[in-house]
Amino acid sequence: MRRALHVTRQGHHAWRKRRPSAHDLRDAELAAAISEIYTASRGIYGVPKVFAELRRSGERTSRKRVARIMRESGWAGTIRGGARRPRSAAKPAAPQANTAPDLVRRDSARTARTARGSPTSPM
Repeated sequence: MRRALHVTRQGHHAWRKRRPSAHDLRDAELAAAISEIYTASRGIYGVPKVFAELRRSGERTSRKRVARIMRESGWAGTIRGGARRPRSAAKPAAPQANTAPDLVRRDSARTARTARGSPTSPM
């Protein structure tokens, strides 16, 4: 692996011994706080509500950071309106009693072919 990444053996071992960064430690703290809020909501809250709860409790962080931590941890809120009524098929139009007479004497079959783009036949 280190050969594929062109890293020296000493550099690899130095990287493995390195302490976690302040950013990583802060992410771990936020993950614990997010976990408490997420479990208290029984897994319903998503990023916007978890972020609002963190802000309300005095935590200073960004919405995108909360979203990243939740995504990396596999936490996602539920979608609202999950149980919806099934849509029914369209109802047929009511027949029109008073239709205007066709004074031009159009051929409706020929008009439909023309509308679809097929060439018209000679008259």
